[in-house]
Amino acid sequence: MNAGSQSLYYYLSNPLPVLSVKAPFASFGRPGMIYYAGTEMRNLFKERLIPYFARMNFDLNAAFSLSIAIGAVIALVRIRRIEDRYAPFLVLTWTGLLNEIASIVLVSRGYSNAATYNLYTLAESLLILWQFKRWGLFQRVPRFYTFLLLLLPLSWCCESIVYRTLFQFNSYFIIFYSFLIVMGAIYTLSEMLFYEGPALWRQPPFLICMGFVIYFTYSTLTEVFWVFGLAHSKTFRVRIYEVLAYINLLVNLIYATALLWMPTKLRSIPLS
Repeated sequence: MNAGSQSLYYYLSNPLPVLSVKAPFASFGRPGMIYYAGTEMRNLFKERLIPYFARMNFDLNAAFSLSIAIGAVIALVRIRRIEDRYAPFLVLTWTGLLNEIASIVLVSRGYSNAATYNLYTLAESLLILWQFKRWGLFQRVPRFYTFLLLLLPLSWCCESIVYRTLFQFNSYFIIFYSFLIVMGAIYTLSEMLFYEGPALWRQPPFLICMGFVIYFTYSTLTEVFWVFGLAHSKTFRVRIYEVLAYINLLVNLIYATALLWMPTKLRSIPLS
């Protein structure tokens, strides 16, 4: 849900490099003309095409990130009719949309969105934890919910304030809470496989948890690449975030479908 926020800034500050340029007319004319053609083509890529591709990637990523608006609109229209147990996810949807809008505005004006993104990661982790509680994940171990409720803000403060600053992306916290979300989603899915009936694909918790597993698993891998320095190539790093942008789009569409199928509140019949 938040993939675009971190990668938007990366696209403009690290445009996709051109590894090789071949002049289509270099084989015609004298050797001096070949060098001239190659030089002109390289200058063309450097001055015009590289910024164009960087801007194209930024615009595409921004469009994919704003796909969360589909679910946010559905949540706003159906907010009074959807069951209360989905309230944390409704809040999460709108929190994600506001974060994406703030990130796009900041990055398009040349500022880093690290601070807003870090604040969003804390809100996201707590809202998803609250959603798991509403689904009964901590029914048998309520103290574990309280433990995580204290541990998440504490670990966020340790990295964002003590170990680093608020203006640096908190990769360790992202890995930590993404892992917790994936584990919670897998456990919820396993419970549904045993106790829910057929047509699981139409159950909102099933769809949401599938989205959690898909997105946060890849998000964890992406942050691991950064933390352990496995993504030395700039081209490789750009490709990682390109895949993450498409995953973000897919997951946001899954969330929108889940919001459409969320059951409505039961209407009480007044006694005469």
